[in-house]
Amino acid sequence: MLRFDEKIVNLYIRLCVEEELGLSYDNLLYSFLSFSWKHSFLDIYRCIERLFFIPRTEVFYNAICSKKINYSQISFIDFSKKLEESTGWKPNEQDSLEQLLEVIEDGNLELFNKLQKIANFPYQESDKNNKITKITAKFIYTLRNNIVHFRPINEEKNYNDEEWNIIIEFCLEVVIDLYKKYKKYL
Repeated sequence: MLRFDEKIVNLYIRLCVEEELGLSYDNLLYSFLSFSWKHSFLDIYRCIERLFFIPRTEVFYNAICSKKINYSQISFIDFSKKLEESTGWKPNEQDSLEQLLEVIEDGNLELFNKLQKIANFPYQESDKNNKITKITAKFIYTLRNNIVHFRPINEEKNYNDEEWNIIIEFCLEVVIDLYKKYKKYL
């Protein structure tokens, strides 16, 4: 066990006994019982990390709850802009792409299958753990990163004209389907 100062031990006791703060007592216990300073620190840090969303979300929450902004009168795009400005929140791109692809999967399975042939992803109809939308999103997002970023991890792939056409066709079909679906939000 680590050699905590008496003051630190008393703080652990205070947090566990005296205060009702809604924090993770598991993390406090792991921190207190840790054999490593860095792991003790990390478990306390996790308690802090749990609160990261609050300062920016609170600003947005207060704006919604106040009478300053009538959200029923603004467009969805303006609402989204206000959300991002207030919170700094940006969706995870690969996850967002996957969610968008799920919207069109049923109607365009043939399109997904064409892309699968050149992307070489291991999808089978019965494979529920590797949904075609998840694998496709990863392929498209990785392709995007490989083009945009110039880092050792980003390997540039060489596709022939036929393959690029399949990729571009897929993306254009996705754009058409999604813009039709979400037109009211734009």
